[in-house]
Amino acid sequence: MKRNLLVVLFVCTACLLACTKELAPVGSAVFTVNNSGCEAPCEVSFSAADGSIRYRWDFGDGSAATGQTAKKAYANAGSYTVKLVVSGEGGSAISSQPVNIQQKPIPSTREYLPGVSFTKMVLISGGTFQMGDTRNEGDSDEKPVHTVTVSSFYMGQYEATQRQWQNVMGSNPANFKGCDDCPVEQVSHDDIQVFLSKLNSQRPANTPAFRLPTEAEWEYAAGGGAIASRNRFGNGKDVANPAEINYNGSDYTGRPTYSVAGVYRNKTTQVGSFAPNALGLYDMSGNVYEWCSDWYGSYSSAAQVNPTGPNSGLYRVLRSGSWYGTPPYCRSALRGSFPPAFRNDGGIGFRIVSSLQ
Repeated sequence: MKRNLLVVLFVCTACLLACTKELAPVGSAVFTVNNSGCEAPCEVSFSAADGSIRYRWDFGDGSAATGQTAKKAYANAGSYTVKLVVSGEGGSAISSQPVNIQQKPIPSTREYLPGVSFTKMVLISGGTFQMGDTRNEGDSDEKPVHTVTVSSFYMGQYEATQRQWQNVMGSNPANFKGCDDCPVEQVSHDDIQVFLSKLNSQRPANTPAFRLPTEAEWEYAAGGGAIASRNRFGNGKDVANPAEINYNGSDYTGRPTYSVAGVYRNKTTQVGSFAPNALGLYDMSGNVYEWCSDWYGSYSSAAQVNPTGPNSGLYRVLRSGSWYGTPPYCRSALRGSFPPAFRNDGGIGFRIVSSLQ
């Protein structure tokens, strides 16, 4: 009887030991992270400890992978919680770690024709503003005032010059020749598309294309960006002074209260001749009208994000006023328009912008 009991005990002990071995607990889910803190876009690698049968990674952005080691390419900056689940014969274990992907610093300036004068572009930080005639002093097409949000972009500090046009196109269409660093004028919207195509063929690979500003981008920058009290004129002032803007400053009947009388130069001036606005932009009022990318159309009262205007039309938008314009026509909210093929005007030019990506 004792012998039988001992046999039973021996068998049970052996079974218990076997079961204990089969259900051995899995090890911890500790893992290492390589390249955390890199600038987006970048790749991060992960490595788990030995000893498990199955590995499942959750990268914190909705994507996953399996295997003892894994790699993840993060396209966007942010803080991600990476989780590892390891499974073995005895169960599973979980651990997590934060992975931080940094935003690549955005340069404050860019050049569109390196080595050529007046081709510097400045970063215009995006924001929200009230677009249109907020002062109730403009034309009907400046209404209704509406909320617009624009993303950050680069804008030329200066209007495009005759020197720059000649550099790209090999000719100079301007009326006021003899001043290479005066704005190029007598250029149509269609002409500028050819210029931009040639300019973009010279730009470095994987960089944003150069283009005309949207009407919203132009007004946002001219009025000072996302500030509560936006400026009437593109030089950062609320009163037009011929000593500070190139426009028709002669004393004339009906001169508005927001201007002072002065010289009428009757021609363009070299870009950057007057002080810039707070964003570092020169001649955003006066000198030459500036083409925008939008087709001309009525405003909507709805809030918009990065509006680009109507899908089609007969006229393209012009902004800024010119050397022959009177003060009301140099206001930041003022809208003008001409057919895209129109070029016979010594007071119409443009400036260049580009998106960040």
